[in-house]
Amino acid sequence: MHPPNDFRRLTDAEWELLQDRADQFAAALHRAQPEDWERASKYWDAALEGLDPAVRGAVLKELVKIDLAYRWSRKQRPELEEYINRFPELGPAAGAPVDLICEEYRIRGRRGTPRPWTRTGGGSRRSSRSSNTSSPPSSRP
Repeated sequence: MHPPNDFRRLTDAEWELLQDRADQFAAALHRAQPEDWERASKYWDAALEGLDPAVRGAVLKELVKIDLAYRWSRKQRPELEEYINRFPELGPAAGAPVDLICEEYRIRGRRGTPRPWTRTGGGSRRSSRSSNTSSPPSSRP
Protein backbone atom coordinates (compact mmCIF):
# COMPACT_ATOMS: atom_id res chain seq x y z
CA MET A 1 0.00 0.00 0.00
CA HIS A 2 1.30 3.46 -0.85
CA PRO A 3 1.05 6.72 1.10
CA PRO A 4 -2.44 8.25 0.65
CA ASN A 5 -1.17 11.61 -0.61
CA ASP A 6 1.49 10.35 -3.00
CA PHE A 7 0.05 11.13 -6.45
CA ARG A 8 3.02 9.57 -8.20
CA ARG A 9 2.15 6.15 -6.90
CA LEU A 10 -1.47 6.01 -7.98
CA THR A 11 -2.33 3.22 -10.36
CA ASP A 12 -4.10 3.97 -13.63
CA ALA A 13 -7.39 2.83 -12.10
CA GLU A 14 -6.85 5.07 -9.05
CA TRP A 15 -6.05 8.04 -11.29
CA GLU A 16 -9.25 7.42 -13.22
CA LEU A 17 -11.21 7.25 -9.97
CA LEU A 18 -9.61 10.48 -8.75
CA GLN A 19 -10.47 12.23 -12.01
CA ASP A 20 -14.06 10.96 -11.96
CA ARG A 21 -14.62 12.09 -8.38
CA ALA A 22 -13.00 15.47 -9.05
CA ASP A 23 -15.12 16.01 -12.16
CA GLN A 24 -18.32 15.06 -10.31
CA PHE A 25 -17.42 17.36 -7.42
CA ALA A 26 -16.66 20.29 -9.73
CA ALA A 27 -19.91 19.76 -11.64
CA ALA A 28 -21.88 19.70 -8.36
CA LEU A 29 -20.27 22.98 -7.28
CA HIS A 30 -21.10 24.66 -10.57
CA ARG A 31 -24.74 23.55 -10.34
CA ALA A 32 -25.05 24.71 -6.72
CA GLN A 33 -26.88 27.85 -5.75
CA PRO A 34 -25.22 30.25 -3.27
CA GLU A 35 -27.59 29.17 -0.48
CA ASP A 36 -26.35 25.58 -0.96
CA TRP A 37 -22.99 26.48 0.55
CA GLU A 38 -24.49 26.02 3.98
CA ARG A 39 -25.20 22.40 3.01
CA ALA A 40 -22.07 21.82 0.91
CA SER A 41 -21.02 18.81 2.97
CA LYS A 42 -23.26 16.66 0.77
CA TYR A 43 -20.91 17.33 -2.17
CA TRP A 44 -17.86 16.39 -0.13
CA ASP A 45 -19.54 13.29 1.28
CA ALA A 46 -20.57 12.05 -2.18
CA ALA A 47 -17.08 12.63 -3.62
CA LEU A 48 -15.28 10.86 -0.76
CA GLU A 49 -17.77 8.06 -0.13
CA GLY A 50 -16.42 4.53 -0.19
CA LEU A 51 -12.86 5.40 -1.16
CA ASP A 52 -10.00 3.19 -0.12
CA PRO A 53 -7.76 5.05 2.33
CA ALA A 54 -4.90 4.77 -0.17
CA VAL A 55 -6.87 6.91 -2.64
CA ARG A 56 -8.94 9.08 -0.31
CA GLY A 57 -6.04 11.38 0.62
CA ALA A 58 -5.21 12.09 -3.01
CA VAL A 59 -8.87 12.70 -3.91
CA LEU A 60 -9.35 14.91 -0.84
CA LYS A 61 -6.41 17.13 -1.77
CA GLU A 62 -7.74 17.51 -5.31
CA LEU A 63 -11.20 18.43 -3.98
CA VAL A 64 -9.69 21.06 -1.70
CA LYS A 65 -7.97 22.65 -4.71
CA ILE A 66 -11.20 22.64 -6.71
CA ASP A 67 -13.22 24.07 -3.83
CA LEU A 68 -10.66 26.78 -3.08
CA ALA A 69 -10.65 27.96 -6.70
CA TYR A 70 -14.41 27.83 -7.06
CA ARG A 71 -15.21 29.65 -3.83
CA TRP A 72 -12.60 32.34 -4.42
CA SER A 73 -14.12 32.89 -7.88
CA ARG A 74 -17.45 33.45 -6.09
CA LYS A 75 -15.95 36.11 -3.82
CA GLN A 76 -15.83 33.82 -0.81
CA ARG A 77 -12.50 33.74 0.97
CA PRO A 78 -11.89 30.27 2.38
CA GLU A 79 -8.53 29.65 3.97
CA LEU A 80 -6.62 26.42 4.10
CA GLU A 81 -7.19 26.13 7.86
CA GLU A 82 -10.90 25.69 7.19
CA TYR A 83 -10.18 22.49 5.27
CA ILE A 84 -7.58 21.31 7.77
CA ASN A 85 -10.08 21.75 10.60
CA ARG A 86 -12.75 19.88 8.67
CA PHE A 87 -10.48 17.07 7.45
CA PRO A 88 -7.89 16.26 10.14
CA GLU A 89 -6.30 13.71 7.80
CA LEU A 90 -4.75 16.67 5.94
CA GLY A 91 -2.55 17.12 9.00
CA PRO A 92 -1.95 20.05 11.32
CA ALA A 93 -1.63 23.56 9.86
CA ALA A 94 2.07 23.53 10.72
CA GLY A 95 2.49 20.49 8.49
CA ALA A 96 -0.10 21.28 5.81
CA PRO A 97 0.57 19.66 2.44
CA VAL A 98 2.84 21.94 0.47
CA ASP A 99 0.81 21.57 -2.72
CA LEU A 100 -2.27 22.90 -0.90
CA ILE A 101 -0.32 25.84 0.51
CA CYS A 102 0.96 26.58 -3.00
CA GLU A 103 -2.55 26.37 -4.43
CA GLU A 104 -3.97 28.79 -1.87
CA TYR A 105 -1.04 31.12 -2.53
CA ARG A 106 -1.60 30.94 -6.30
CA ILE A 107 -5.34 31.55 -6.06
CA ARG A 108 -4.89 34.49 -3.70
CA GLY A 109 -2.34 36.01 -6.06
CA ARG A 110 -4.70 35.70 -9.01
CA ARG A 111 -7.42 37.44 -6.98
CA GLY A 112 -5.12 40.24 -5.78
CA THR A 113 -5.41 39.27 -2.13
CA PRO A 114 -2.51 39.22 0.32
CA ARG A 115 -0.95 35.84 0.69
CA PRO A 116 -1.06 34.73 4.32
CA TRP A 117 1.22 31.68 4.34
CA THR A 118 4.92 31.69 4.87
CA ARG A 119 7.06 28.69 5.52
CA THR A 120 9.43 28.81 8.44
CA GLY A 121 11.85 26.19 9.61
CA GLY A 122 9.37 24.42 11.88
CA GLY A 123 6.27 24.64 9.73
CA SER A 124 3.76 27.17 8.54
CA ARG A 125 2.66 30.36 10.15
CA ARG A 126 0.60 33.36 9.23
CA SER A 127 2.66 36.24 7.93
CA SER A 128 2.05 39.75 9.10
CA ARG A 129 1.36 42.38 6.48
CA SER A 130 2.73 44.95 8.91
CA SER A 131 6.17 43.44 9.08
CA ASN A 132 8.98 45.70 10.09
CA THR A 133 9.98 47.08 6.70
CA SER A 134 10.53 50.68 7.73
CA SER A 135 14.25 50.26 8.20
CA PRO A 136 16.73 47.90 6.61
CA PRO A 137 18.34 45.27 8.81
CA SER A 138 21.42 46.51 10.53
CA SER A 139 24.71 45.05 9.44
CA ARG A 140 27.16 44.24 12.16
CA PRO A 141 30.89 44.33 11.51
